[in-house]
Amino acid sequence: MKNKIGIRERERGIALISALLSLLVLTTLSAGIIFVTQSGTWSAMNYKSATQARFEAEAGLQRTLQWFNTSYAGAGVTYGTSTDGNAYPTYNGQPVVLTAMSGASSNYPTTLATLLRAQGTSETWRLTSQGNVPGARAATVQTAMIIERIGGGSDPLFKWAWYGTGTSCQNVAFGGSGGGTDSFDSRLGPYNDITNKQLSGGDIGSNGNIDLASANDINGVAYSPWPDTPNGACKAGPEAVTLCGPSCTITGGVQQLSAAKTFADPPPVTNPTPGTTTQTVTNCDFPGCSVVTTGEVWALAPGKYDNLVFTGGHTAQLSAGTYNVNSFTKWAGTMKIMSGPVVINIAGIGISKDVMNFSSATIANPSSDPSNLTFNYAGTVNMDLTGGAESYALLYAPNAPVTIGGGGAWYGAGIAGSLTLTGGSRLHYDRALGSPVAGPGGSGVAGPFRPISYSLTKY
Repeated sequence: MKNKIGIRERERGIALISALLSLLVLTTLSAGIIFVTQSGTWSAMNYKSATQARFEAEAGLQRTLQWFNTSYAGAGVTYGTSTDGNAYPTYNGQPVVLTAMSGASSNYPTTLATLLRAQGTSETWRLTSQGNVPGARAATVQTAMIIERIGGGSDPLFKWAWYGTGTSCQNVAFGGSGGGTDSFDSRLGPYNDITNKQLSGGDIGSNGNIDLASANDINGVAYSPWPDTPNGACKAGPEAVTLCGPSCTITGGVQQLSAAKTFADPPPVTNPTPGTTTQTVTNCDFPGCSVVTTGEVWALAPGKYDNLVFTGGHTAQLSAGTYNVNSFTKWAGTMKIMSGPVVINIAGIGISKDVMNFSSATIANPSSDPSNLTFNYAGTVNMDLTGGAESYALLYAPNAPVTIGGGGAWYGAGIAGSLTLTGGSRLHYDRALGSPVAGPGGSGVAGPFRPISYSLTKY
């Protein structure tokens, strides 16, 4: 009996120790849960603040661009030139800076911008806008946009609905029935058959032959350095235009250029340089991709991508910025532009066919401004496109053969090695792209400022 009492004596207090240990475990778990919850809350607040700051910064860019196009009349002064090797314009020996941003000084009053180039009324500016969200989870985002205005008498890059740089027969070829060109003005809103359509201005240019087959029309002028002979056949010798007969018309006639047009190659796609792996958007297992709606909508952030594949007829969203992409080897779905400008530089490393295969794709640019979506490509591999109700875009591929099929519509302009339109596809030229020029020699009136690049400089 005495031994049993002794054992009980030695076990006295075990309940208290067990309770304390349980309390310690529960306290640790509670602290962990609180920490994780707090971390998630902070992450959400950080994301919210950064997003708000970015929107503020982008709004500043758009407001500045609007100011340039509605209130800026030009400095009306003679600029000097910097001696630092960049040859930037200077005023009073200093870079020309317009600013309303705290902490930045200016020598020319208004909002934030730095003059990069000035020649007559042609000017290029770098806009910088900063969004700040104060508070415990403060955020600062800085964005930059380069805008350009081409002065009166200058020759804008996208002067034609399309220009083919090749020197062959059918360099620009309209096939099918009911295709052709006309024009609209994006400053007045989207293309509209009644309120924003003009049966002129849809000019086509080529360094070779322009061929119209089966009831196609050019509502504008056809330009070529080749001579034009009525009812001439290109195979018999250089012939500017080949017509199918009375059902094919050129409302503005044919004008012979004094020489073939030359176009510089787009710069190499570097910094960052895309790779050559296959990246399937619906898998979304690579940097820059995120899921918006499961199984339906994905988003691609500005940055570098390899060979992008998108299938299933779904939607991929792109936002303002620069995309360096190796290729769009297969794209069967909608590319939707959420904000602009979007600049897509295509590298085409190791691609021998279909560097851009959009034959089953749709481009949706709801802004109705072709300048909000630009494709650049320096290579010679074919590009297959299709048009649509919101296919507002610019294509600069001076060495590549391009096909636009499916009887679709392309709103904007393009420059390519060659162009083949099938199924009665139509080109709707945006006259705002060529507004500095109104007939030979130009009008002497400067065109609008247009964004040519966008980037996040601080995030």
